[in-house]
Amino acid sequence: MGKDIRYSLRMLVKNPGFTIAAILTLALGIGAITAIFSIVDAVLLNPFPFRDHTRLMIIRQSLPKIGVQEQVRASSPEVAEFRDQTNAFEQVAAWEPVSRNLTGSSEPERIAAAKVSADFFAMLGVDTLLGRAITAADQGERVLVISHGLWQRRYGGEDILGQKVALDDEPYTVVGVMPQQFRFDGAEAWFPFPFEMGQGPRSARAFMVMGRLRPTVEIEQANAELEVIARRQEQELSGATPEYAERKISLVPLLDFTLGSVQTAIRVLLGAVVMVLLIACANIANLLLARAVSREREIAIRQALGANRARIIRQMLTESGVLAVLGGGLGLLLAVWSLDALVALVPAGSIPPGIEVSIDARVLLFTLAVSIATALIFGLWPALQISKVSLNESLKEGSQKTTVSYRNRRAQSLLVVTEVGLSLLLLIMAGLMLRSFARLTRVDPGFDAENVVSMRINLPPVRYSQEGRMAAFFQQLVERVETVPGVEAAAVASHMPFVYTEDWTFTIEGVASEDMAQTQNLDTRTVSPGYFRAMRIPMLRGETFSTQDAAGAPGVVIINRAMASRFWPDEEAIGKRIKMGRADSNNPWLTVRAVVEDSAQGRLDVATKPEVYFPLAQMAGRYRRMNLAVRSTGGDPMSLIGQLQAEVRGIDKDQPVYQIQTMESLIADSVGPRRFAMTLLGLFAGLALLLAAIGIYGVMSYAVTQRTHEIGIRVALGAGRKDVLKLVVGQGLVFIVSGLVIGLIGAYIATSLLANLLYDVGARDPLTFGAVTVVLTVIALAACYIPARRATRVDPTVALRYE
Repeated sequence: MGKDIRYSLRMLVKNPGFTIAAILTLALGIGAITAIFSIVDAVLLNPFPFRDHTRLMIIRQSLPKIGVQEQVRASSPEVAEFRDQTNAFEQVAAWEPVSRNLTGSSEPERIAAAKVSADFFAMLGVDTLLGRAITAADQGERVLVISHGLWQRRYGGEDILGQKVALDDEPYTVVGVMPQQFRFDGAEAWFPFPFEMGQGPRSARAFMVMGRLRPTVEIEQANAELEVIARRQEQELSGATPEYAERKISLVPLLDFTLGSVQTAIRVLLGAVVMVLLIACANIANLLLARAVSREREIAIRQALGANRARIIRQMLTESGVLAVLGGGLGLLLAVWSLDALVALVPAGSIPPGIEVSIDARVLLFTLAVSIATALIFGLWPALQISKVSLNESLKEGSQKTTVSYRNRRAQSLLVVTEVGLSLLLLIMAGLMLRSFARLTRVDPGFDAENVVSMRINLPPVRYSQEGRMAAFFQQLVERVETVPGVEAAAVASHMPFVYTEDWTFTIEGVASEDMAQTQNLDTRTVSPGYFRAMRIPMLRGETFSTQDAAGAPGVVIINRAMASRFWPDEEAIGKRIKMGRADSNNPWLTVRAVVEDSAQGRLDVATKPEVYFPLAQMAGRYRRMNLAVRSTGGDPMSLIGQLQAEVRGIDKDQPVYQIQTMESLIADSVGPRRFAMTLLGLFAGLALLLAAIGIYGVMSYAVTQRTHEIGIRVALGAGRKDVLKLVVGQGLVFIVSGLVIGLIGAYIATSLLANLLYDVGARDPLTFGAVTVVLTVIALAACYIPARRATRVDPTVALRYE
């Protein structure tokens, strides 16, 4: 083996052109797949530091009677039922994502936190680094477990156990610090619920629920058990809780819930880069087959000296292995250099907080395995072909010239057909993503996102327990901000578009039919009077909120066009009434004041749902957390941040602001998974197209060289330039058409995987299929035409003398 390796290295040094082309081609393919696998490994294969995370399931439910589909939040009684009435789970835990102002030092800080049930940490199976986790004995106590990052950043890694810290001005005792690798939903602090699960109304669905399946239970069995609970409660509680009719409860794995559509994007990209690597292997295999012609005499002499076929194949595979290792080494360097840029393309929030994408030992082993696999893929076929040389025929040919065998030509043809087919498949997928993304970016969000910046503010309940004080803070803030130079308009809103949506149960007065329940879940947003002007949401009819809509005044709301069209399609919605909760609740009726244009709520690719806007002064008691939205008169709105923060501190010096972002960036983040998939698919498709064009050119160029004698005879017998051109291009056209047919069939099957990533474009869009096919055909024909044109210039005298 050592001799084979040394001989292989000498052969590669003696053929620098072949060696450089092969190593670079391999490096591109292996480098791309290594970089993608580093993301796959971190995000899909090993994303959580929990014990056997594949057994962790999020419990979700659908309540079609009130318009709720796949709700991942549950009420306290529902959580208790999932915990106590099922046998499928080892443990069931609940948590509620919250955020708190962390004070007690010179600079207040807003941190993400979570209320958790007693089984939360035990279910995840992660021990604390210091101290202990939250237990059942901590219920109702103000104890706190903090993350390793917060411990290091805020407290310098000092001993903090037993110390008190202030969250929203309330004291909590630190009892534990989690290890560095622990991460969950972006939270940095955890404290227990102040009550036992099972208390409270069934309609107050605020808690996320997760269960750990028993080792012997599959997800289908657990779903069946939850279905039994749903049907039993439908019978027992449908009178008091009518929304339980037709209720569905199901499980979704934690991995699927956390990553969402980015999983599909990453898997599609992994498949795409595998195809690029296969195209690279086909190119190198073609190079080896072409090179094999000049080595027929060498192989024949080896056979004459006693080498059997297995020994020759081993030598050939050793040479392929050396090439693969060199290409893999360079590809690994390319992956290291490009990894940061690749991770930067991953949409914000797609990689769970705390996950680091890097080239570690697992990725190195993967690169080695890929290098070995590629050596077999591109080396085995040429080795089998060259080991079949005829000893007598090859030695009779002499040392000056050999002719390519029909067997090698057929092998090269099949490889070119494969390259064309794979390239077409990738190009069609990239084309679909491009068309989809173009259409998505043209969707009107219903407001003007330019020059708008938002920031979140959360008032601590200790200092702002009175409703009037909270409303006064936000009203005063808006008034102060509007006087800042460079500010055109300002407003506050309970949540901004593209951040999250919030739905409440409403009763629509006078609306009831078989297909539309009287009680509905509707999206809601609480805003100050200037919100529609600041966001430039058109007022279709009616009047906006004013300072007269204060606490104690008659309740009013503004609705969007989608709500007016749904509930009052043939009559005027202004003046109609709705109320929060069920019809028999004591909540007051609210009158529709105006109708505004629809605006995007969570994503551009989802139809706008009915939405209700509340005036700030009448709802301030429900919201301590609001978003300040500011429209600048021009230029970068981020330049106003310092002044806006100063205005907040001018009212309350201990009040931090957080989640500072422009509306344009929020929209860009909302289409992040599609942009990520489109960008990398386009990159890989372009690389595949380049490799395929080089492969076609190489094979056709080599074919022209091998047929120089034949072409010379044809020209001597009267063949014109057009005849020669037709001969060569016609041969290439056969390869191209065969590859196109295979590629179209493959694309028709494979593009269904993109369905969840496409918007307003079918997975088998005929325009994309046709346009991409034409483009690839033109480029492939150009790759054939250049060698064909050279063939037309063959001098018959020189060609015959050469042969």
